[in-house]
Amino acid sequence: MISQEYLHERFDYFNGELYWKVVYSNRLKVGDLAGDSDGTGYRRIMMGKKHYKMHRLIWIMHNGDIPENLIVDHIDRNRKNNKIENLRVVSKSLNNVNRDSKGYSWDAARKKWRAQASVDNVTITLGRFNTEDEARQAYEDFTTNRFK
Repeated sequence: MISQEYLHERFDYFNGELYWKVVYSNRLKVGDLAGDSDGTGYRRIMMGKKHYKMHRLIWIMHNGDIPENLIVDHIDRNRKNNKIENLRVVSKSLNNVNRDSKGYSWDAARKKWRAQASVDNVTITLGRFNTEDEARQAYEDFTTNRFK
């Protein structure tokens, strides 16, 4: 795995992006934004013959190695927001809580907004609310506080 020291030697970090500090190619210049898009919304950087996702490199650069069986999650679900304060290390199952659904929906039968989350394939109902904002807030509070 890439070391924290190696990343500090090769890159400068600014506002969620990595910039080349040292280059080994005529196509690159010191100070250029590193990497490109992988087509799925993530930025990636080629080093040697391997691509590395930028958010993982930023995490390592700031915090050291990523513990085994954990992944780097974008808290706001925006794959382009690689600011260090938007990244956290979580298990795959906890990352899935933050992944696909927005965590709240309209319950037509009860005429209320329902907030819910899935943890380890178990659905947890967080409550029913009068407004969409209240349901969204309940879901965000649950995911932010539970999985810090």
